[in-house]
Amino acid sequence: MYAFVNGTKIFYDVDGKQVVWDEEKKCMKEKPVCFILHGRPGGDHYIYGELFHWLSEYMQLIFVDYRGNGRSGRDGDASKYTIKQNVEDLEALRKSLGLDKIVVMGQSYGGIMSQAYATTYPDSVCALILMSAVPTGETFAKASEQLNIRGTPEMKDFFVNVLMAGKIKTPEDARQYLITFAPLYTLYGKERYAEEVDRCILNHELLASPELYSFNFLPVLHKINCPVLLIGGEEDWICTIDQTYQIRERIKDCTTVVIKNSGHEIFLDQPQQTIDVLDRFVREKILPLTHYIKAPMTLHYQSEANQRFEL
Repeated sequence: MYAFVNGTKIFYDVDGKQVVWDEEKKCMKEKPVCFILHGRPGGDHYIYGELFHWLSEYMQLIFVDYRGNGRSGRDGDASKYTIKQNVEDLEALRKSLGLDKIVVMGQSYGGIMSQAYATTYPDSVCALILMSAVPTGETFAKASEQLNIRGTPEMKDFFVNVLMAGKIKTPEDARQYLITFAPLYTLYGKERYAEEVDRCILNHELLASPELYSFNFLPVLHKINCPVLLIGGEEDWICTIDQTYQIRERIKDCTTVVIKNSGHEIFLDQPQQTIDVLDRFVREKILPLTHYIKAPMTLHYQSEANQRFEL
């Protein structure tokens, strides 16, 4: 589905109903709504729909492709493909869907976007889930250090002479980067990772945006005033675990979990442990936000002629 906001079309996909019958309580219930923000600038939400479908039991899930990403609009003006613009698009999408406070969940670049959104519009967020996230653009300097330690000669050559040299010119170049670096991104899920890359719509222009080196949320993380789940992979090469701790130190209500024997793609390396952590947080912090409709429900509709109808 598409929402037309801020001069472009934003593609989003919905998993699960928001209002359902609760057999135990014998009434209707309105589940919290969760925006799931994908990783990889220039990618899409595809794999998240497969991995996190089970969460639709607790929340209505809305998977979003940022402008210029996936199936969302590409207006030809790459200067608009920014973190700030993405934040404004997400807020416009929330309003266009008539939603109050939402849960926001993001992994990797989606974790960057989640922090940007939650610090810009803290009153629009009721819970936040950050996976493999970093608070500043220093991540790439640290990633270079890890690459020198853990990377193969092929990886080091590609990083210096292709990625950093600005020679990612086609979607196939972007795909080649991701496949080459798959052994660093995931310790055990390389085949699943390769399948994800092959099914992903890639916009190579966004893969190595200069903006990724300059963002800094550390001075504003204190604005986040909702419960936060923060998950990091102990062996993550690009969003190193010390950066996870930097986020934790600046958020008041922050449940932090480090997944051992896991790289950047925690849900591929340690799927059951990641599911267990998410499930516990959702049950403890998000399920209490469920709204139970115990009285007969009255729906009000406003016509263009300002006539009011009640059902």
